Amino acid sequence: MCDVWNQMLLSLPEFTTAVQALLASKEQALSTSAAAAGEHLCFIGSGREEEDQYVHMVVAHFLQRHLAYVSVVAGGYAGLLHRIRCWTNILTAVRNLRCY
Repeated sequence: MCDVWNQMLLSLPEFTTAVQALLASKEQALSTSAAAAGEHLCFIGSGREEEDQYVHMVVAHFLQRHLAYVSVVAGGYAGLLHRIRCWTNILTAVRNLRCY
């Protein structure tokens, strides 16, 4: 995956085409009220810093253009799973504190 981002970032026309396709796909999903539609773009890297630098460049591109709701998951997929487990534990603890 690292090579794909690297090549795209080195070729501005290819990168621009990929960005336009992503945004068009997002807009189409929003306009049709698709189940996967949403305003938020969340990028997930590999969790390896030498590869994730390219993901950070892509995210920076969107942020420089003031696109709202852009984020990146630190640590890749493993980082995402860790955060989901943490939030699940927190929500479970809160639910158990409630008096019924």
